[in-house]
Amino acid sequence: MCWASKIANLRCEGRNSFSNEKLIIISRKEKKNIVRRLLEYKNKIIYYIIDDNLWDIETSSAIPFNYKKRLIELRDGQHAEIIKFAEAVIVPSEFLREKYQERGYKAFRMNPFWSEKIPDVWNFEKLNNQSPLRIGYLGTASHVDDRNFVIQVYQGLLESRANVELTIFGIDGINKNILKEKKIKIQKYENWQSYRNIIRNLNFDMLLYPILPSKFNDARSMNKIVEHAVCGGLGVYSESWEYADIVNSTRIGLTWKNDVDLWVENLTMLSRTRDFKKYAGSINDIKIINEKSRLDQIEYWSNAILKK
Repeated sequence: MCWASKIANLRCEGRNSFSNEKLIIISRKEKKNIVRRLLEYKNKIIYYIIDDNLWDIETSSAIPFNYKKRLIELRDGQHAEIIKFAEAVIVPSEFLREKYQERGYKAFRMNPFWSEKIPDVWNFEKLNNQSPLRIGYLGTASHVDDRNFVIQVYQGLLESRANVELTIFGIDGINKNILKEKKIKIQKYENWQSYRNIIRNLNFDMLLYPILPSKFNDARSMNKIVEHAVCGGLGVYSESWEYADIVNSTRIGLTWKNDVDLWVENLTMLSRTRDFKKYAGSINDIKIINEKSRLDQIEYWSNAILKK
């Protein structure tokens, strides 16, 4: 939101909340005292931004217990309190928009925008044949099934002796033997802001993003496509993902079946042949997607200011 603050002359109320003379915008979770104070403004229009499916948490096995507990507390606490007064709930996917609308809330889908610079070419275009293929996973332990899939792929790549360098955030779920491997890099982070500061300085050739079928994953947005591009990496996505057709038609990434052996085989092959151009189009197409998201957000918030 900070990049957009100039549009609506917004000021920061807290880490995840903003306001001006007409609007209050709260994103996901904010300090209780700040939310309490903001809800006392009866003459301001409230908008709430949320990017997770909070409605199907109990039935999802894809979420770790502690994270599931925090999400339930958010849903039944602050989230429930804010959406009662919200003019609209802003979500990043059609799935989430429908979830809120079927419960009687006005919801609007808004694709995420990344203000970080996207490079002009894929990193693999500058990769020589001797250097290891830099593969990463920009996911945390919050999505345990997807992460476990990646860990299995990493294990397979190590066993295949592929010329790769593998990066993952945190050590959750990783076998101690794998941690000893020189080809594995563990990236530390503290919170979302530190994570975002870190990735803008990371460089990858390929980034993995398996999205295994679940109601929690059904709410995922196109966010990772642009996030991967910020790191210069070509994304590999699940063939079953909602946006797989867009990825394939624009050639802004690869889509494969949710089969660990297949991912290992394909990545090992690419680490040897380096024929990425056979499968990938231009990274500039992601810049176009990101710019459209920026313009759409400007239009939405500019119109929100004009509301009485």
